Amino acid sequence: MDMDRFFLYLGIGMLVLLIIALITDSTTLWKFITVLGEEYIYIAISIILYSFNPSLGFSTMLILIFSANISILLKNIFAIPRPPKEFWRTEAGGYSFPSGHTQTTSTFWYTIAFILRNRYLLFLASSITLAVGISRIALRVHWISDVVGGYLIGFIVAYTLIRFIERSYRYTLVSISITALLLNIVNLFIAIEVITYRILGTVIGLIIAIPIHIKTLRYVERFSFIERIVNVIATLFLVSVSIGLEKLIHEYGWTLYIAIPLITVSTPIAIPKIVKIITKNIASQ
Repeated sequence: MDMDRFFLYLGIGMLVLLIIALITDSTTLWKFITVLGEEYIYIAISIILYSFNPSLGFSTMLILIFSANISILLKNIFAIPRPPKEFWRTEAGGYSFPSGHTQTTSTFWYTIAFILRNRYLLFLASSITLAVGISRIALRVHWISDVVGGYLIGFIVAYTLIRFIERSYRYTLVSISITALLLNIVNLFIAIEVITYRILGTVIGLIIAIPIHIKTLRYVERFSFIERIVNVIATLFLVSVSIGLEKLIHEYGWTLYIAIPLITVSTPIAIPKIVKIITKNIASQ
């Protein structure tokens, strides 16, 4: 099956799942769909993408973090309360507008679709974002305007930043990351939340990682399929360990998020040696 057909079927599958959720109004099914808007999932996918398309993976992660800062800023500027808590069907925190889940989903999938210029990915992006957005309304933690706003903001952020990246890749990466850092500093004054500090750590890590990413870009692109798979496993493991250690250092746990981009761009350097050792051991048995 070619990738275009895979994206098409996946998009249709999301729409079918959405229709089933609308008919059954199952809280469990709505919660499953809404998980597809969690930032952690898309950071993990960005890491996986990096092993197969470094430019795509790094750009997606950076734009996703930039969009998250925009979301936090707007939530605290508008300070619109969520629907009454007694009607909620799942837990939620912070202000209502825009919907963070919807904006995250929109930003991520449209970024990939615009970079790859693929109409089937555009269909998939629209399907997943629609499903996640409706799930937030069905779970009664957002107003319709929150979801529409999240969708449009995510779309605009993805479209605008990709246009700049296409003009000058290296310069734009630096510009976006520095702008994200400035937004993050503003957010620290208006939103004293754990997520704000975690994003700050990730932004700092992205800024430090840019020169390493540029230097190893062609290096990663020459990986064999086996090396890419080993790289995915090794990177996700190291990132998971880093995040898992967050609770051990309490209020400074956010600093571990600096390691996420650095691990992503640095791990590939060791992968050929690791694969060579594994292959040699298997051959000697």
